[in-house]
Formats: sequence, C-alpha cells, structure tokens
Amino acid sequence: MVHVSSINGLDYHKWMIQPVPDDGAKRFDDSDEIIHFLLLLPRLEDGGLPTCGSDPVYAAITSEWLEMKKDGTLGEAEFV
Repeated sequence: MVHVSSINGLDYHKWMIQPVPDDGAKRFDDSDEIIHFLLLLPRLEDGGLPTCGSDPVYAAITSEWLEMKKDGTLGEAEFV
C-alpha cells in the first residue's frame, strides 16, 4: 500500500492485493460473525467512477469510522 494523494483531508492509497490460493482461503458460513470491516472508497476521476484501466487508488474507512492516514495508521477524521 502506497500513499498517493490527499483530497479534502482524506488520504488515498494504491492497494495491491495478492490473490490467495483457493486451498488457503477463509470461507464464511452461517456460524461466522463479521465484527469489523474495512470500506474502500475509490478515488473519483474527472468523468466519475474509475475505469477498468485505472490504478487501484482507495481511501479506507473502518467499521469504527476511523480513516487510514498518510502513514498507514488509523485515526479519527480531521475536518478541513
């Protein structure tokens, strides 16, 4: 993950996610409960949503409303 830009106080990072072999993948069933999650918001382009050829650049927000900062740490939003 590499910091790319900051727009209106929100930091965007380039995410490079490696595929996981199917034999090592974690599967969720009805008994599993997801408690925390990470929301990745794409950086918009001039025409709106990014296209298929765009870099994978996202801002990250956790289920506890913490944002990923420039240095990769999580913290509360700073309003600009």
